[in-house]
Amino acid sequence: MTHDEIIKALFDETLVGNAPAVLELTNQGIADGMTPGAILFDALIPALEEVGARFERGDFFVPEMLISGKAMSGALNVLRPLLAETGAETVGTFLMGTVKGDVHDIGKNLVNIMLEGAGFEVIDLVCKYHQRSSLQQLLSTSQTSLVCQRS
Repeated sequence: MTHDEIIKALFDETLVGNAPAVLELTNQGIADGMTPGAILFDALIPALEEVGARFERGDFFVPEMLISGKAMSGALNVLRPLLAETGAETVGTFLMGTVKGDVHDIGKNLVNIMLEGAGFEVIDLVCKYHQRSSLQQLLSTSQTSLVCQRS
């Protein structure tokens, strides 16, 4: 496949949420010499933008968004360390969490994926931080934003 064909296939497979194909195409692109940035910014992010547009039009619903997001998440697991090797700096840091007792974290998880894809470091408070001192320490950095979801 040419690089353009890989980009198109990544876009299409991310759009329909075919995680195994997205992962395979990501690995193929890297093996063929494509840059992680090209894969991310030319295929994956545009696919998720299209998912969002289809959601706004009522053509996609939350399940389709989640499936596409999970497909992109698998590719990000491959790309994240490669992007770090290039010295690409993160745009900033987001602390994400749900309000205590809220078990509905679907939206948060989807936003996490989109923020990571856009170059942010995302720290999921539900998974990593439970103590107030840890949260205060993280908030003391200048490029940190705190986002909480309440359903």
